[in-house]
Amino acid sequence: MSPTTAFAIIILVVIAALTLSAISYSRQQAIKAQKARLAQLKSSADEIYHHLSLFLRIDPDYQTITLLQNLLIHTLKTASDIVPQDTELRDRLAKSATNLAMYKGGSRANEIQYYVLSDNELTELHSQLGQACKFIDICKNRGIINLSQHAKIITHLQHIKLEVDINSHVVQANQCALDGDMVSYQLHLKQAKETLSRSKLNIPDKLARVKRLSEVLNDIKRTNKVVDLSADFPHLPTELNTQSDEVQT
Repeated sequence: MSPTTAFAIIILVVIAALTLSAISYSRQQAIKAQKARLAQLKSSADEIYHHLSLFLRIDPDYQTITLLQNLLIHTLKTASDIVPQDTELRDRLAKSATNLAMYKGGSRANEIQYYVLSDNELTELHSQLGQACKFIDICKNRGIINLSQHAKIITHLQHIKLEVDINSHVVQANQCALDGDMVSYQLHLKQAKETLSRSKLNIPDKLARVKRLSEVLNDIKRTNKVVDLSADFPHLPTELNTQSDEVQT
């Protein structure tokens, strides 16, 4: 074998080795990018699930719930397409599709939470609602929802927060009455009235509700007796129940 031939063979071997190395590197980078994308999709699905669970717990309406459920399904489907052999993803996707049909039919597996039982729980709920608003903002910025949808959802969230705040104060007032604490009973009812009167939301029966709570407070001050508000707040319990239902998304 001539030196020229040998040199040419060495060059070919080096080129082949470099080519194989480049192919291997590209494959490793592709696998790395795929794993990162999959992790991102799974994280997004978990975040959507977190906010969807909140809406299922406190939102009597289904418009935002079905929107988020569709978003969850799209995210899980994209992840499942990357790793079709992942049975856990496939099962979660199938369950989410079943739940979407249930929500579109106007039903859910859990009871709606119209109130919380303490100021600490109310503070925690406010934090969760704040996180939900930020998530909806992100969806708008990424073009997932349009400006009109964004405005409707944010306003809807504000209405939910207001009603839960008012209901929670009334429930806590009732608990104080059961405990014989008339001072705290009146304080919580006053907080309910002030929360409603200070709200800048467009509420059709706002003035009538404020007037009703004012009348109740005047009656309590005059008689020092508990006023039955069951007709004014039909979603609230006559007896407090601290058990919660599990939501399914």
